[in-house]
Amino acid sequence: MRPPWIPRPERYGHLVPIAHASVLVGAEVAVLAAAARDLADAPDVGLIPTESGIARGLVGAGDVLAFRGVPHPIRVVAADDSRLTLEGPRGLRYRETYASTGAGAYVTCELFWRVGRLTRRRALAALTLRCASLRAAVRRRRRLVVAAAVIRAGRVLAAQRGAGGLVGDRWELPGGKVEPGESPPTALRRECAEELGVDVEIGARIGVPMPLDYDGYWLEAFAATLPAGAEPVAREHRELRWIDAGSLDTIDWLPTDRALLPHVRAALRRAESSRTQAEPSAEQATGTGLKGKV
Repeated sequence: MRPPWIPRPERYGHLVPIAHASVLVGAEVAVLAAAARDLADAPDVGLIPTESGIARGLVGAGDVLAFRGVPHPIRVVAADDSRLTLEGPRGLRYRETYASTGAGAYVTCELFWRVGRLTRRRALAALTLRCASLRAAVRRRRRLVVAAAVIRAGRVLAAQRGAGGLVGDRWELPGGKVEPGESPPTALRRECAEELGVDVEIGARIGVPMPLDYDGYWLEAFAATLPAGAEPVAREHRELRWIDAGSLDTIDWLPTDRALLPHVRAALRRAESSRTQAEPSAEQATGTGLKGKV
């Protein structure tokens, strides 16, 4: 049942925002959206949980929060990688949308409310702070580790860590940390050259950035291919193994890499589909079935 202080959506149709702010953030939309909803950064980005049970993870629909600069509690009604929408009493509504651009993610913040012009300055100050806080939160979490799903002939390359430690003998996708000044693809090419002794070709990103369990690092994974005739060598790993889609669950992956497996399977399917379409049919290969043959 809708709480009495949550207004019905149809009441907003005629409203215009009393404050509007926007900012361009140098990150992927998924990274921005996660920073906008991450309760670990909540005080810094202007969201304060009002229920004791909300302490970790990402803000989701149904959560009740306080928004810095707004004197009423507001409930989350939508939260995903494209938007964050909050509703409160007396026609209060906050809307945040995220869009991808060639230079990063663009966030637009709008506050709707049935109030007089005297509150516009306060509302604009709150949204300006929100935009600045989002940019700072994204900058903090842009400590990246990159991984390569190196695909060849319908299989992906898995690398086994050496013995010892908490992650000894477990399997991962090759890769490593992004150094200051490096782009993720550049860092991944460097890491693969160091770990595998090959120069890989970096393709599209697979999945979405995922938080790791240490020091605020995030993992981004990319599809990759090898040049013709190149053969990877286990320079820093115990073993390398080519794994097909049906065998991905048979080895002991690191937890974050295991979470990527659905995306790895999808990348294998796309690669196989592209390879099949590129191969000539048997009739084309033998020259039969062609019209106009002399």
